[in-house]
Amino acid sequence: MDNVALAYPIYATQMEFQNSNIIDGMGNDVYIGHIPSQLEFNRQKIFSRFHKLRPITGKFASGTRFEIATATRTEWTGLFGISYGDTKKILYNAFDTHKYWKNEDLKRKNLDYFDFRASFRGVIIDQEIFTRKVRNFTDIINSNMILPWTNQKVAKYFLILPEKYLFDRKTFKNKLILRNILKEKIGLDSDKIGKMVYEFDFYSILMMMKHEVDHEILSCKLWDRKGIEKVLNHLYQKINSNHRLSMRIKYLVQRIYLISAWYNKNSYVKI
Repeated sequence: MDNVALAYPIYATQMEFQNSNIIDGMGNDVYIGHIPSQLEFNRQKIFSRFHKLRPITGKFASGTRFEIATATRTEWTGLFGISYGDTKKILYNAFDTHKYWKNEDLKRKNLDYFDFRASFRGVIIDQEIFTRKVRNFTDIINSNMILPWTNQKVAKYFLILPEKYLFDRKTFKNKLILRNILKEKIGLDSDKIGKMVYEFDFYSILMMMKHEVDHEILSCKLWDRKGIEKVLNHLYQKINSNHRLSMRIKYLVQRIYLISAWYNKNSYVKI
């Protein structure tokens, strides 16, 4: 469901990847600090107390501030999707997942947010959203995927390092040992550069092929046709009205499209 997943088919039209080695550095935060942003840390600290209101706010349409504000601590690590209210409209036999995430919170209730985030995001979100898109791509184009941070010697080395070499809970900085190596060896000060994020304008791609996107979604037998039409139109309206949460809603449109395309085209699913 990573939004950059749509970029990979485009890459394949520009370069020859078949039978190549694709090296990906994801997965390193598990060893050298799954540090949240200051904003995420503050939000989960304040709003995760309101999750008891979720049975009420979950009935609202997707992308509302009230629904987001009542997320569980687990969901604040980066999990979000369409509301239960919208899910019931489009998916047969839908059920509310709030109890599941609440139980995941309780399992980790004694952990501070840094360790809490690593225990959940590192295992589920990183592996099954971020790294999964590259795994799928390399499988399709018959390439060899290399994940250096899964190397046993590398993992063992970083697992025994004291925390002070890995991350700082007060300054919200991770990868400390790597930052120091870059500064000492080549004079690169990562603090001056700041955090660099790779962005891909996935929604523009979707809108360039909107007719195909809508057809893929509306023809998917996974959804209730009337329900998905209503939810999809509502999401488009929010995006077009420059809603404050429009980027989050764009992610939802993309996810519905990817699930629909997977269900429609997957040779392993009997429809």
